[in-house]
Amino acid sequence: MNQQQIGKLISVIACLQPIFLLSTKGWASGILIVSALASILFSATRSVKDKEFRIMLNANEKWFAIAFLMPLIATAISAILRNDYSAAQFDSPSRFILALIIYLSLRRTDIKIDQYLMISISIGILVAFIYQISNNGFPPSPSIRAQTHFMDPIMFGYISLSFCLVTLYSSLALKTSRRWISYLCFFSGLLALYLNFLSQTRTGWLAVIFVILIYFFQSEKNKKIKSKPLIVISIALFLLLLWPLHKNIENRVA
Repeated sequence: MNQQQIGKLISVIACLQPIFLLSTKGWASGILIVSALASILFSATRSVKDKEFRIMLNANEKWFAIAFLMPLIATAISAILRNDYSAAQFDSPSRFILALIIYLSLRRTDIKIDQYLMISISIGILVAFIYQISNNGFPPSPSIRAQTHFMDPIMFGYISLSFCLVTLYSSLALKTSRRWISYLCFFSGLLALYLNFLSQTRTGWLAVIFVILIYFFQSEKNKKIKSKPLIVISIALFLLLLWPLHKNIENRVA
């Protein structure tokens, strides 16, 4: 296999993570570790072949790398101040380092993984939906909050909301000649929003308003829109009308 094929294989493996993220314990960690180890081996092999090892980052990538390093740095500072050096607290922040390793190894390859990722996230949302209805029935009772045997409603809720925002945005912004990918992203995004409502967790709800506004104000296709105040009012009214549809959600918002 040449470098391009190896890079593509690593990309595909990494993009498998969302498929069972919300339904299978340990799946996400396993995929992340395997991808990171493969990326290290890939980078080392390429460096030996090219007889050099350099990581040249542009300005945006430097901020990107700093952002991914900060959780671990913040955790380390907190551990020092509290004189607590237990390994468990470094588990989550270290995942950002593994993700950064994958990025750095693939950034020089001519591979566009956005379509792979959008398809896998959409499949992951569908798998999560099937998991929920198989355990709680359809429609589930309002007294039941969507969760799994290893993930509480709060975690399930904010991950499904993240999937919702990513897929809905991609359905509008992703440039692809395959229209079915855009349609898949759009409908899976709505399904992820439904899963978030089933979790009844408020984590991230306020962020949705800002994400929608940022899209309308910064998207190229919307820069010429002159009725931006009307858009803001329409979004606010939509959210106000949406709350009473689910009694538990209405109570939690109140």
